[in-house]
Amino acid sequence: MKRKDYLHDEVRDADMESKKNNFGFKEGRLSDFISYVSEKTEWAINLVTPHTNLISGGGHIAFQHAAFEEYFKNYNELLPAIENWKLQYKSFMGVAENTVLPALDFDEYQVLFSDSILVPDVIEDPVRLNKMRELLDKLFIVRQELGKIEMAVKVNTI
Repeated sequence: MKRKDYLHDEVRDADMESKKNNFGFKEGRLSDFISYVSEKTEWAINLVTPHTNLISGGGHIAFQHAAFEEYFKNYNELLPAIENWKLQYKSFMGVAENTVLPALDFDEYQVLFSDSILVPDVIEDPVRLNKMRELLDKLFIVRQELGKIEMAVKVNTI
């Protein structure tokens, strides 16, 4: 837990610094934070995947509310740091040159993390299932694109 908090604080502080000098974080720390978010992306994929088929009916993952909220927060704090890195290393990006990370807004997926007693399951489950599939598709893109960026960052920090 301490490692995650340290990296989380480092990237947040870097974002503040980067507004002053366009590049205020250490590449090694960025690489560590990308690795951390990549691991959490894999965790999210593994958790969401079983709930995206018709048999499970888009089951509830409400018990993971806080963990997903933290994942979305970390992911969204990483995005500006990556964009700053891309600006600084335009000529060294290689495979990361055309990467596009999707927006992940926790509020957009709120239906996945709540149990509604006002809406019948017959109505709620198809909505939940579609949102779950949409989230899973975005998580696969995040995993792929972060992998490219992580590789480019590591190559440029050696």
